[in-house]
Amino acid sequence: MKSNLSFQDKRREEFSANRQCRILLGISILMLALVWVLNETNVFRLNSTQMRLFGAIGLAIMVSVFIVTGIETEKNKPYIKYLLIFALSSVCFIINMVFTFHAAILVAVPMVIGFQYESKRLSLTATVCSALISTAAPVLGFVCRLWEKRFPAFLYMITSGERVTASEPVASENFWSNLLGVLVYICLTNLLFCLIFGVMLRLNTKRAETGVAERLMLTQIGRTDSLTELYNQNFFLTVMSNGTFEGNVGVIFFDINNMKSFNDLHGHNFGDLLIKRCAESIKRALTDEAAAFRIGGDEFVIITQAESREDLDSLLDRWQKALAEVNCENEKEYGGLECSLSYGTAYGDASGLEELVHEADMMMYENKKSSGAGR
Repeated sequence: MKSNLSFQDKRREEFSANRQCRILLGISILMLALVWVLNETNVFRLNSTQMRLFGAIGLAIMVSVFIVTGIETEKNKPYIKYLLIFALSSVCFIINMVFTFHAAILVAVPMVIGFQYESKRLSLTATVCSALISTAAPVLGFVCRLWEKRFPAFLYMITSGERVTASEPVASENFWSNLLGVLVYICLTNLLFCLIFGVMLRLNTKRAETGVAERLMLTQIGRTDSLTELYNQNFFLTVMSNGTFEGNVGVIFFDINNMKSFNDLHGHNFGDLLIKRCAESIKRALTDEAAAFRIGGDEFVIITQAESREDLDSLLDRWQKALAEVNCENEKEYGGLECSLSYGTAYGDASGLEELVHEADMMMYENKKSSGAGR
C-alpha cells in the first residue's frame, strides 16, 4: 500500500529537524561574531583585514538565512533544509579556514545535519559540503594568509626541518612547500576524519532506520484495512481527533452505489472484489498530501491538504480518470464488473475537519438520491 499519510509524519520530523538546525545556526552566528570580536581585540593572531572580509560575508549569509528560515519554517517548504545546510556549511568553512586543524571537528557538522533528514540527495549534498570544508577551507585560509603569523608549528618543522615550540608563531617563507604541507597534513587528515566519521554515522543511521522501519511496519499494519489496503476506520478516528492535518483541506466522501443489491445478487465474495476495485481507483488518484480511509463497509473518505478549491477539484478529476481506467480493466479481467460510486466534497480549514466530513457526507447522499442510485 502507498503510505499516503507518511508525508505527515515526515513533515513533522523535517519541521523538527529544521528547528534544531536553525537553533544551531543561531549559535554559529554568535560563535563567528565572537571570533571576530576576539580577533579585533588581538586575542587571536589573524589577518584583521581578511578576517573582517570573510567574517562579514559569513555573518551576512547566516543572518539572512536565519531571518528567511524564521519566516518560512512554519510553512515547512522543502528548500528550507538546503538553506540551513548551506548556511551552516558556510560558517564551518570560514571557521575552518581561520583555525585549520584546531577546528577539524567542524568538517563533520554538515554530515551530522544532513543525516538527520531522510533525503538521500540532502545527505549527498551535506557530504560534499564536508569534503569541501576539509580541503578547500584550509587551502584558502593559507593562500589568503589568514594565519600566516602562526603557521602551525608541526607543519613548519616538517617543511623546514627547524625545531620550534608549539606556541611559537612562525612565518612561512617557502610558499609551495608550505602549501604542500597544508594539503598533506591538514586536508588529507580532515578527509580521513570525514571518511571515518561518515562511515560510522552511516552505519548508525542504517541501524536506526532498520528499527524505525520495523516499528513503522507494525504501526502501518494497525492502521490499515486488510481488504482494501487503505487506512482503516480506527485510524480515521485518530486522524480526526489529533490534528494531523493543518491549514486548508479538502474532503471527498464516497459510497459505492447499489452495494446491497450487488451482494444479494452475486454474493459477498464478489462484493469484496467490487470494494477492492473501487478502493483501487481511489488509491490511484492519491498524491503525497492525501490520505484515503475505508470507514465503513462501502464508504471511503479522502482527506487532502489543499491550498485552494482547485486543488480538490484536480484530485477529483484524477479519481474520475482512475475510475475509468479501473472499469476498463474490469471489463477485460472480471467479466464486466462495474465500479460506480457517489461522492460529495467539502473544502475548508482543518480545524473544522469533522464538520467538513459531515458536509461531504450529506452532499454525497444528495448526489446519490438525485442519480437514483441505491445503497
